[in-house]
Amino acid sequence: MKLVDWTPPPCPECGADAMFHKLLSQIPSTKAFRMLNGWYCSECQAGPFQLGR
Repeated sequence: MKLVDWTPPPCPECGADAMFHKLLSQIPSTKAFRMLNGWYCSECQAGPFQLGR
């Protein structure tokens, strides 16, 4: 059995290991779902990023 590492990658902007996921909308047809949901960096406040794609 191989366990998956669920640790988010470092920030693409500053390289910090401080990424967190923010869900602002659960409705797929909204602009917030398409544009604002994603990973943000708590160090440099960059985001949203779609990590792991």
